[in-house]
Amino acid sequence: MAKPLKHPPLLSSESAGWQNIQVEYHCQPAQAMAEQTFSAHIIEVGLRYAATSLKVNGRLYQAFAPGNITVYRAYDPISVESYGEAEFITIALQPALFGAIAEKSPENIELTPQLSGQAALIFQLALALKQSLAQQSDPFYGESIATALTAHLIQNYTSQQKTLIDCSGGLSRYQRQIIIDYIYAHLDQSLSLACLSEVVAISPHYFATLFKQSMGLSPYQYVMQCRVERAKCLLACPQLKISDISYQVGFHSQSHFTKVFRDRMGVTPSTYRKSL
Repeated sequence: MAKPLKHPPLLSSESAGWQNIQVEYHCQPAQAMAEQTFSAHIIEVGLRYAATSLKVNGRLYQAFAPGNITVYRAYDPISVESYGEAEFITIALQPALFGAIAEKSPENIELTPQLSGQAALIFQLALALKQSLAQQSDPFYGESIATALTAHLIQNYTSQQKTLIDCSGGLSRYQRQIIIDYIYAHLDQSLSLACLSEVVAISPHYFATLFKQSMGLSPYQYVMQCRVERAKCLLACPQLKISDISYQVGFHSQSHFTKVFRDRMGVTPSTYRKSL
């Protein structure tokens, strides 16, 4: 996403298995980036600036401060000249994701650029994505945040503000049962917001909203809860290794399994097993 920069990113989602989104965390020295274009919409979130001014596409912008949000549209030319060291997060969102959420052709959704400003929700979502990369969280988590971020951008940074449906009432009883059965049948696999929403033929954004109304938890939180409950049953079988259990319930690594289990149960899997 940012190949012309002097230093590689400190964190990147390139190998994390995330769909329709790429996230990078950077600490870069003062430098100039030659004009280029990207096929994705780019959101840049400033965390720390050694200088307060920045030149973008030949125009000087003053009073840059931590929390500054910059939004670049896909295929718009971008050239940047920074005057000091900067720490920032870049988020690339594929136009196809905007089309799927707004249920329109991506070509009919025009993102409004922003080169200086504050946006508390975008800032918090960017920090959550950075933390997810640092902790090597489930790709489902990154995809869920990407969906929430894209819906926010559609509502606040495009002319499509009235196109998102006002969801109410939650999923039907039949839909809830289909989803629950599907989740438990596929806990050992890499579940995603996209695949769950396809089961009931609802767009990912609407599905996430309806699911939380019905279940009281986001789809990601519910899946993690189901994985922990399945793991608790498997831990009662002493012949099963904890590393094997972590993969049987859908975690990509034992360390991630241990973190999620401890967060929800207050103890590690091995400690829980000893208490049985």
